[in-house]
Amino acid sequence: MTTLRDDSELIWSNLKTLQDDYHDYNLPVIPALPAPTALDFSKHVVRGLPVVYDIYAGTEGSTTAGRPWRACSWTADDLQGKVKDVVEVALTPHGNADALVDLQLDDVCAAGKDEDRVFVQPASQMMKISDLLHELTPRPGDDEEVGALVRYLQSQNSNLDTPEFSILRKDLPDNFDFAAAVLGEPDARNIWIGNHRSVTSVHRDPYENLYLVLRGSKTFRLWAPVDEVSMPTRMVKTGRYVHRQGPEGDAFDVVLDDDTDAIPWVDLDPLSPDFVDPGSMRSVTVMQGQMLYLPSGWYHHVSQECGQWDDGCPAPCIAVNYWYDMDYEGERYVMRQLLGRLVAAARGQLGGSQTIACK
Repeated sequence: MTTLRDDSELIWSNLKTLQDDYHDYNLPVIPALPAPTALDFSKHVVRGLPVVYDIYAGTEGSTTAGRPWRACSWTADDLQGKVKDVVEVALTPHGNADALVDLQLDDVCAAGKDEDRVFVQPASQMMKISDLLHELTPRPGDDEEVGALVRYLQSQNSNLDTPEFSILRKDLPDNFDFAAAVLGEPDARNIWIGNHRSVTSVHRDPYENLYLVLRGSKTFRLWAPVDEVSMPTRMVKTGRYVHRQGPEGDAFDVVLDDDTDAIPWVDLDPLSPDFVDPGSMRSVTVMQGQMLYLPSGWYHHVSQECGQWDDGCPAPCIAVNYWYDMDYEGERYVMRQLLGRLVAAARGQLGGSQTIACK
């Protein structure tokens, strides 16, 4: 007679074989291809593999003639002239919005709490776009690391459809021709403006994502949905940063959310010196003028670097992305749900460990 532990070991063995088989058949390389036709793009969506498209010439010295939308040639003056209202900007001490924070090691205050790792959302500040661009732009002779305050425009609430930013929609397409016939209309459109101090922690989204870099570059570290098998996921409490002016300048508290359930979050930092790859990480840097197609369900971590305006002056990293609802028909979604249930069942039978991974 088999025990629950015997059953769970059998499940883990088969899940690990599934993970290995997937990576045997799919190389850990993300291709860079010309802008696709609708037919080409449909093939990439069916495969569910990330790909980078060269949308326009974004290299230094290129002319604006070949750039398909006005946004591709934005200047600081353009943005400052168009966005008249103040905008909401995320504030964190280390550029770690929507991420796990170690309250025992981090220089934040959470008095009276015995939690160690907490999922923390950013504080926010309303500011003019001109002030944001000034704060984010590298300046010769400045020490960018001074001060415990990192700003990032990352509201991700379809902010290009909000009153503050809607004027920018005129400089961008409502959709992309090659995507419209395959994915339909986007559910959300966002603009992101930051510098190298902000990173996005490992997570996944239920959206098909088209991510276009307008200035600077974005580096994506990716794991396939099948790597859920070995992702170090843990249940954590949630909270938020509160920004205050301390005796020595900017400081942050962490306020834990009351009466909320713990949430699952991946406890993994690929930039840490102790990083161990739990699957088969793919890494790609998306340059100005390039677009990443990121399929739904892929785990991703994002870092960024500043770029230049067309006149050669330093510019922050600027990008826009379009989210499309994933397709729930067919077998992909239900198979991923099955994978998640099997992973959860095996973890529970092996003692309920929150960070257990296949060996």
